[in-house]
Amino acid sequence: STTIAGPNGSRVQLLHWFKDVKPSLRNGQRMEAYDPATGISWTLRIMSCGRHADVEPLTAEDTAKMFEAFGGKEDWGPKVVYVKLPDGRWSIAATHNVAHGGQTINGNNFDGQNCVHFLRDMDECAKNDPSYGVQNQKAIRKSWKNLTGEVIN
Repeated sequence: STTIAGPNGSRVQLLHWFKDVKPSLRNGQRMEAYDPATGISWTLRIMSCGRHADVEPLTAEDTAKMFEAFGGKEDWGPKVVYVKLPDGRWSIAATHNVAHGGQTINGNNFDGQNCVHFLRDMDECAKNDPSYGVQNQKAIRKSWKNLTGEVIN
């Protein structure tokens, strides 16, 4: 995979997982993650979509870039990233780099899957994912406020 340039901040949207993102995704599609803190990008392949996207780094090179963005260690984050969706839209999201669960890609040096979280309603998230899901939602909202000045409840 090739390194992509990150989006201009004005191109990044705050897309809602259930309303905007999930309906547009299909398993097997690819997304690009861009870390604005480091300028590093990597490709992810979508495994499944529930309350967030379960993904896998596409290649060993993508796994290496993801780990580089996380300072070379496993980290549950959440790390705020900009994600280029298959349809070309950019959304703010949050992710980690800890391999867990099943996998569909062999040879990518990542023994499992990881997750990408997008904006959800806080009440719904607190009910269904009270700890880690809420951490991701808080990180997304804080980063969005830093980027745009807009407060999302």
